[in-house]
Amino acid sequence: MSSLLLENEDIAAELTDKAVQEEWLGYPAATKAKVDELEKCIQKKLPTSYRGFLMVSNGWRRTSFFLGKLLSTRQVDYFRVRNNDWIEPYRCAPEEDLSAEEHLAYGEEQDCASFRAAYLEQAIQISDEHDGAVVLLNPDVSTTTGEWEAWFLASWLPGAQRHPSFWDLMQTELQKMHSLENNDCSFDD
Repeated sequence: MSSLLLENEDIAAELTDKAVQEEWLGYPAATKAKVDELEKCIQKKLPTSYRGFLMVSNGWRRTSFFLGKLLSTRQVDYFRVRNNDWIEPYRCAPEEDLSAEEHLAYGEEQDCASFRAAYLEQAIQISDEHDGAVVLLNPDVSTTTGEWEAWFLASWLPGAQRHPSFWDLMQTELQKMHSLENNDCSFDD
């Protein structure tokens, strides 16, 4: 992922010389104590894929062409704390009730305009706001293995692109970058 991003001159210009030279957009790994402290702060045990990411890199300088920086354990917080103003319009809008089956539709089957806005209250924001977009983890929807749903929420989308896990969202972003690199703009979520 780092090498694809570093090939883009605009992105490379945003980064430190050291990150460019080392071709590594990550940071030093979070300690177990730092991850435990974050879990204590949000009063939830993090999903395995995101916890594993933090144990390799405590944040990420630039995630993809569409996503900015992934936050460090010190910066992660509830979406309602970091961006409550984004939630307010959803509070006023009538909520469309999705069935569990409709909500758990991912990829091409998903209607990103339809999602449960009530989940925004408990969502954990793990990225900075970049180009009107953020990455959220939704602890209210989890898999049988304990992974939390991951959202790409952008002001320019009609809703949220949902993924079964942080890992799945990152794989989708990587696929999008490869598609753009190959001038194949026909990628789907």
